[in-house]
Amino acid sequence: MDIALVDCYDRTGQVIGTKPRADIDRRRDIVPTAYVLVVTRASEMLLARIAEHGDHPRLYTGLLGCPAATMIRHGESADAAAQRALEHDLGITDAVPRFLGKEMAELPDGVVRLIHGFLVTGINAISPTAGEGSVIQRMTRSALEHALHQRSAFAPTFLALWDRYSDRVSFSLFRSYP
Repeated sequence: MDIALVDCYDRTGQVIGTKPRADIDRRRDIVPTAYVLVVTRASEMLLARIAEHGDHPRLYTGLLGCPAATMIRHGESADAAAQRALEHDLGITDAVPRFLGKEMAELPDGVVRLIHGFLVTGINAISPTAGEGSVIQRMTRSALEHALHQRSAFAPTFLALWDRYSDRVSFSLFRSYP
């Protein structure tokens, strides 16, 4: 069995070491992540209610977040990590995630992440991975904007991504803006 290694960063974006994924301290270690926003052909944003995961405890259990997200492995590109997350979390194998940008984000709870944001549009069918346990919800843009009035219902990682890149997400044209 391969051990997934993850690079750890300092606040300036420099790699300071590498750890096995299982040894990552999700509150303290600054790790590179890929988060994918997904909009369906029915003009709905997919959101995941983050479930507990036995062997890899999650920080934002019970909150709404991106339906496809992962730590980027040592030596892996952000694009490859986003594709891996889409396949693993949603069973999507035929979409090409569009890179929105990356930023070192300090979240309100003090967690720092190197976030690589991606967007996939025009998705028809998904097959959420049963082992992950996250429940997928669908929201139109107006429903999402209304739900965002209660920001405490959303994972800080999703909010960081949405606040930065929502102007690039089209729900009706199945494409993103530059």
